[in-house]
Amino acid sequence: YLAKENQEGEEMSREQLTVNDSTEPEVVSTTPVADATAVAVTDPVVVVFNVPMFIHSVRDSLSIIPAKAVDLVWSNGDKTLTIVPRGAGWNPATLYTIDLVAESSFGGPLEHPLDQDLVLKFTTA
Repeated sequence: YLAKENQEGEEMSREQLTVNDSTEPEVVSTTPVADATAVAVTDPVVVVFNVPMFIHSVRDSLSIIPAKAVDLVWSNGDKTLTIVPRGAGWNPATLYTIDLVAESSFGGPLEHPLDQDLVLKFTTA
């Protein structure tokens, strides 16, 4: 949980943040797009959210099948997650599934039409 401050500079609790911001977190875009094929083994996966995300929630809920060591890089005020494969990259000619259930930094669950999780599948070249 990353502390946020109100206009008076006082630290706000998760409950205050939830009440004060009703924006539901959503995935705005992904690169590659769902079901992409011929993705280069060195290409990162980029997930863009509409609100800042609770990065520990994302880290703890991220699942990659088949398992792959990755680095998680946040930018754009914790709204953009770049998943970078370690080593030589993703395995070639492999179907990957990235599954993610997370919270925004405002405390709301990640909104997604299918049981509130992001499922991104792609196949490498």
